[in-house]
Amino acid sequence: MIPLQGPLKTMLQITMVPLINNWTKRGVPIPLPDGMDFVEEVVEYHNGYIVIGANLHFSLGLRDMIGNSM
Repeated sequence: MIPLQGPLKTMLQITMVPLINNWTKRGVPIPLPDGMDFVEEVVEYHNGYIVIGANLHFSLGLRDMIGNSM
């Protein structure tokens, strides 16, 4: 089993990771309240894990958002 780990890991990195990265770059729907947006999205591969990140941008102040929701 151990001799198969290296070639299998390489095959997955070459074939599957680019497919998953392309799929996630097209978008994953995440509902956000009005006045909030994700900016500077990042999809990275580190040590066998896919890391998806983004910065949260507020176009309204917190008081405005709370006032609009009530």
